[in-house]
Amino acid sequence: MKILFQGDSVTDAGRTENSLGFGYPSIIAKELPEIYPDIEFQFYNRGISGNRSIDLVNRWQTDTLDISPDILTILIGVNDCWHYAEGTAEYVTNEEFENNLRKLITDAKSKSNPKIILIEPYVFEYQHNHFRGDLLEKIEVIRKVSMELADYLIPLDGLIFAARTSEKNVEFSSDGVHPSPEGHELIAMYIMDAICDIIDSQNNEK
Repeated sequence: MKILFQGDSVTDAGRTENSLGFGYPSIIAKELPEIYPDIEFQFYNRGISGNRSIDLVNRWQTDTLDISPDILTILIGVNDCWHYAEGTAEYVTNEEFENNLRKLITDAKSKSNPKIILIEPYVFEYQHNHFRGDLLEKIEVIRKVSMELADYLIPLDGLIFAARTSEKNVEFSSDGVHPSPEGHELIAMYIMDAICDIIDSQNNEK
């Protein structure tokens, strides 16, 4: 079973050609085979730091379609807002963002028909108020697209905020965007739950 993690720096997490990095993809790649020892897994991390949704579109053939994953996770959107807010890129309209998402998912489904797990980006308001409003609009787009095209949605923005409320002594991110080790553990837990649901459903159908 091929599992592919796609996204920006949150997914990248220091990956190399021979390493999944130190983030949630590597955590999942370590723990999932222990849960399903009879399944032969192949894990791919193709997150690239700084990527926006259009960057995924531009590299989708080689970094996704050619891999033909069985399960595909997509975490993208924060840089579509952040780069514009910092003056390093043009504004990405909600329509453009939606079109990019739709193309990513429909192209993947037409190639290998993977199970799609969409993951909401997040940002801590006290550190990035200057683009949180824009990100909330992009999250609404993700929710809309997920209802039509995805198999699972992980509402990470709300889940991270809930965790911060209940575990005030834990720092899930030092800069409001990039996860701490505890943040990666939290993200991995939610994605693992979705992946396990997919695998269990497929096993029950056999």
